[in-house]
This record gives sequence, C-alpha cells and structure tokens, in this order.
Amino acid sequence: MQVEDTSLSVPQSSDFLQVLLDLIQELQKQKVRYCHWKSNYHLNYALSGEEDWDVLVHVEDFPDFVSLITSVGFKSAISSNDAGQFGVYHFYGLDTATGKLVHIHAYSRIVSGDSLVKSYCLPVEGMLLNNLRHDSFMPVPCKEADLLVFILRNALKSLSPLDIYMQRNDRDLMLEELTWLTDGLNEDKFELLRLKYFSYISNELLNKFLDCLQGQKYSAGRYVTAWKLSRRLKRFTRMSFFATQMLTVKILVPLIYRKFFRRAKYMRFENGGKIVVLVGPQAVGKSTVA
Repeated sequence: MQVEDTSLSVPQSSDFLQVLLDLIQELQKQKVRYCHWKSNYHLNYALSGEEDWDVLVHVEDFPDFVSLITSVGFKSAISSNDAGQFGVYHFYGLDTATGKLVHIHAYSRIVSGDSLVKSYCLPVEGMLLNNLRHDSFMPVPCKEADLLVFILRNALKSLSPLDIYMQRNDRDLMLEELTWLTDGLNEDKFELLRLKYFSYISNELLNKFLDCLQGQKYSAGRYVTAWKLSRRLKRFTRMSFFATQMLTVKILVPLIYRKFFRRAKYMRFENGGKIVVLVGPQAVGKSTVA
C-alpha cells in the first residue's frame, strides 16, 4: 500500500461533528481499511454534517465497519426508488452534541454513471484503497487516483440529459475541485496509475476530456469525448442500454410524483422507524415529552 503520510490526529474544529471524529478514531483502532473516496476538495462539509460522508470500505472489512457504526446508533436506510445498487449502503445517525442528522454513504464497490441508475461498476476500489494519503484526520486517496476517478465519473455523467442539466448548476464547484486536484499533481504517478488500472484508455483521451470540462459551455465535443471514454469502459456496465433506460423511467416518474405531489422523503429506514423532532422554546417540557 502506498501511503504518503501515516500520521493521524483528530482535528480541533468546533464545526466537525464529534460522532464522526469518534468513528474515525475507532476505525483506525480496529484497522478497518477505508477511505473517503470522493469530493475530498471540501471534506470539511462532510465532517460538519453539511454533506454525506462518502466512504469506500474494503469488502473484507465491511462487516466490521457496519458492526461499529450500528453499535453507536446508526440505522440502515434505503432509497425510495430502490435502484438495486448492490454494494452501496446508507446509514443515518445522530450527533447528540449538535442535534444534526448524519448520513453515511458507504460503498464496498464503486458504481457510477448517471445519477439515477449508475449503470457502471468501475474497478477502482483497489486503486483508491492502495494509494492513500492521510490528511490530519482520515485517509483519502492521493490526488492522482482521485483525479482519475473524477474524470471517469464526469465523463459517464456527461452522457445523461438529466446530469448534463445538473452539471450546469454545479459547474463552478466542479471547476474548483478540478483546480484543487490538478494543483501539485504528480504527472508521473498519474501515468503509472493509468497504465496499471486503465491501460486501454489513452492519456490523450483523458486530457482531451479535461480540456472539455474546463470549457465555458457543454459542447458536442465534450459529448463525443465522453462517449469514447464510455466505450472504453463498456466491459464494466452492469446492465444493458435498454435495461438502463427502462429503470431510469421506473425511478424518475415516481421520484417526480413524490417530490411535487406527495412531498414524500427520498430515504426511509430499512427496518422501520421514524425521526421525531420536538420543537419549542426553552423550559416548556420537551425533555419530559421525549
């Protein structure tokens, strides 16, 4: 395993949720192999509960990971659309100090593609878990591995009309992350990872798509380049094109209905249960009611 810095210290920030900081320490003690695998540019958002905590866990260590987080009160949840993404799991827990609800998005394998179905299963788990750098608080992939996955994920999303629309709204954030990933990038190491894990994708094609990402607008050239990348990854599709489109419709129609007519929640606890919030001014008996 290639690790740049093995030191680990808990960050001293009042913004970070204690429940996550405690989990990070316990995962280290139990030697669970994992990393926060995406959106590391603003990892502080995840640690403060503003975004999901997206962690990739080694498949052999996943039972220990689940045992640990459920022992401190996290509950398993499933999405209402039930897209059948085997290897992708959701857990919700409470940070008692702040009252914030924490969403752990745990992966034992990486599925990617369009946002709804994620019809590709990318073989990147070994690359991410075996090429780590340790920030001051938890393991994350080195920038070279992070960038390679970033390119592939964005390429696959660039073929979906829904994701093309969503990427327009998130373009500034995407460019900021891309700038962060390429700053100080070790190009030799990036090339070694490409040759080891994706030798059938040329460096020229990857760089061409990067240029497209940095363009002012979505273009036909970006679509064509993304399509070429998707063809190189065709062996990793987990369902046919027809099955993907059928499942997309099956998910999207109820999703729109719930959002605009029923106002129903997207996630629900797998084994039942509800979240009850008691709201009111001080000293009115909230604790007694609870």
